[in-house]
Amino acid sequence: MTDLNSILVLLAGAVVASWVGRALADRIALPLVQVAAGVVIGFLTTFGTPLRPELFFLFFLIFLPPLLFFDGWRVSKTDLAANAPLVLSLALGLVVFTVAGVGVMLHLLIPAMPPAVCFALAAVLSPTDVVAAGAIATHISIPTRILRLLEAEALFNDAAARSACASPWLRL
Repeated sequence: MTDLNSILVLLAGAVVASWVGRALADRIALPLVQVAAGVVIGFLTTFGTPLRPELFFLFFLIFLPPLLFFDGWRVSKTDLAANAPLVLSLALGLVVFTVAGVGVMLHLLIPAMPPAVCFALAAVLSPTDVVAAGAIATHISIPTRILRLLEAEALFNDAAARSACASPWLRL
């Protein structure tokens, strides 16, 4: 199966998972439906796709820009301007400390893993998700200012972590 066919099957799975999530009317969380759809796709197809670095960059070019653009479009520009120093210090600081801490810890736990791989894995795990912050806020009462701050921080955190993953010193 070619890379394009794999991408199309995964996109179709995401669309079907979204429809199923809406049909269940939030009785089951959408990420659980998406994981179940991924398991079904894994059992029904034989992708056999090896992990190649160019596929990750293809993913970064196809999927992440529209998501980050939509999140950036939704964030309040006035709140972002008012809280810019706090947002940037949280976003960049959290990424740096998470990447450094988790990367060093992974390298200490698994010495055979090269440090570049450890730091790349830590960079992938470090960003918080804007959708997760919004989903949590729907179930508990969070002041609007704090929610806007979390959304803006998550947006910049995601951008900082993705740029850390794509940095030339982490090339595998």
